[in-house]
Amino acid sequence: HGLGDARWELSARQSLGAALLSLGRTAAALEQFRQVAAGGNWWNRWQGTLSVGAVREHRGEYRQAMACFDTALEIVETGTDPAEVAEGRLYIRSNVANVSLACGDYREALRLAESWGADASRLGRYDQYLEAQLTAAVCLLALGKHRGSRTRLERVLEHARFLGDRGREATARAWLCALLADLGHFDEARRQGRDALQAALQTGCRRAGIFAHLHLADAYVRSGAPGDALYHAGQGLEAARELQAAGLECPLQERLAAARLAGGALPAAEAAAREALARARELGLQHTAASAAVVLARALLAAGRPDDARGQAEAALETARRIGTPEVAWRAHHALVGALAATGEWEAALGSARQAVSLIEELRQPLQAEGEEDALLEEEDRLRAYLELALLARRRGNTEEADGVIERAGWPPLAARFAAAVREEGR
Repeated sequence: HGLGDARWELSARQSLGAALLSLGRTAAALEQFRQVAAGGNWWNRWQGTLSVGAVREHRGEYRQAMACFDTALEIVETGTDPAEVAEGRLYIRSNVANVSLACGDYREALRLAESWGADASRLGRYDQYLEAQLTAAVCLLALGKHRGSRTRLERVLEHARFLGDRGREATARAWLCALLADLGHFDEARRQGRDALQAALQTGCRRAGIFAHLHLADAYVRSGAPGDALYHAGQGLEAARELQAAGLECPLQERLAAARLAGGALPAAEAAAREALARARELGLQHTAASAAVVLARALLAAGRPDDARGQAEAALETARRIGTPEVAWRAHHALVGALAATGEWEAALGSARQAVSLIEELRQPLQAEGEEDALLEEEDRLRAYLELALLARRRGNTEEADGVIERAGWPPLAARFAAAVREEGR
């Protein structure tokens, strides 16, 4: 009877810890999970240790989280039931993948997600299968693989709706908002983001709500609505702080900086970008650090500090190349174009402009089969990358290259803008 009571108590502590973590009460959650981990039962020891790591991950303490996951795996490997050992390994791998994802190690996170998803399907753990699909989708989006990302997100959404899993549905919709904004489908992106927000509020899934605010802020920045972007970045940031989710605060701070920059508030944009960059570097969030460095470079350039802007853009480019994120890489090149042109380094500026357009073309090419490649140029910054390359080439006396850039893009609004700019320069 006493043993049964002890097991019930540890199970109750595990559930209480999970509830406390979902409310952002991380210290109280940690205390519950530590007591579970100290239990004599094999199952409780690995699960409690894993959960301590999950709290560390939630707080952005990624090294400590990984140490906990290593310890949990050591405990799991002492198990005697092969099915239980396989399940333990599955949950640990999912948590390790989450850390890789947060830190911008997308190739490794994708590798883990694919093996974890296959094992989850084999073991009949469909909640873990869907989570693996979601992780893979996020990785593929960051790596510029839109079609693969969309396939997985739509699969998760379909299964979540069938199962009545509103929390996972909200998260899938939030990431669909991110994907659609990246593709230039801004109206559809905003609709998915608003639906995600509504589902998150109805179910109390606060992390999904934060993701929805993050991606709505991104969609509004890209579509030229900085006021709406500021609202969503601010709301998301407040919610992330309440939840003590450091890994979510950083990208929201970066989008807040981007919204301020788009709205012309240069000192505020610079301050927010510096804060996001410093915190991202401290936590090891490579993707967010690179994105924040691009925003900072643009703010510095707009403030008339091209040398400082160049340093930030080059740092962003180095990180983007290392982690394989073409979206951040072309934006870094685009920021470099302005910095180099401002100091009269025209050939170097032209080289960076070519690189920016080449990277965007690589993103557009796989979308041609669905006829979606033109939507990418709905975003003003992407259109400007082409326009600046064509105008730079023309000013350097290479009219053939300039005309070729416009012709290959095949986007009538770009052709009209280029013609207007040429007429203006001819006056």
